[in-house]
Amino acid sequence: MLAIAGQGDFGPVCVGSFRDEPLIVSNSGSCSLSVSAITSSAADFQPATVEAYPLVIAPGTAVGVPVRFAPTSYGAKTATLTVDSDGAGGAKTLAVSGRAPSGKLAVTGSAYFGEVDFGFAERVINVCNVGECPLHVSCVDFSRPRRHFRLLGNPFPATVAPGSSLKVVIKYEASCDPECCELVIRSDDPDDPVRVLDVVAFTRCRPLPHGEPRRRAPLESDTQPGV
Repeated sequence: MLAIAGQGDFGPVCVGSFRDEPLIVSNSGSCSLSVSAITSSAADFQPATVEAYPLVIAPGTAVGVPVRFAPTSYGAKTATLTVDSDGAGGAKTLAVSGRAPSGKLAVTGSAYFGEVDFGFAERVINVCNVGECPLHVSCVDFSRPRRHFRLLGNPFPATVAPGSSLKVVIKYEASCDPECCELVIRSDDPDDPVRVLDVVAFTRCRPLPHGEPRRRAPLESDTQPGV
């Protein structure tokens, strides 16, 4: 008889990690049971190496052989474990399953500056991971070099833990030379590997009516208490 915890379901395991569960091989007969091999139909599930076969199980006893689920790619995984023995009916099989979730990208904050008539303005973008596993962000940068936009404190490439975020600050220098700008975020989120944000800022370059002040979008520090 074969058994494994959770009816063979290993549950969620991140790529690069693993989970071990014992495969219980029991002998309910009146004679010793000789196991000649334990194999798996998929590389994601591997039974532990046995020092030497046959593995002999005395009557009325059982042994536990660890099986490791170590996914190398995202998604649902299944396999069939096969135990070859000299018991009645020959080889026995057991289905096992698991899943390899990924990190999931979410972005908060605004890249819209609106009208900036002079000086500098800043906007904060938060790169968040709302998934079950680490999110590997390979790049956060503009789609091409910009003269009047730049990134401050860019921590990427970086790994963002589940439930965490890292921020990057976009700084704009007011200019009469118009520029289009796109911020590109690349990660290993399989459903959203490339996120593109439109960065929008503009400056009026016409004379202002007498007495009308020029405007500057607020800097991040403007909202910090005590700054």
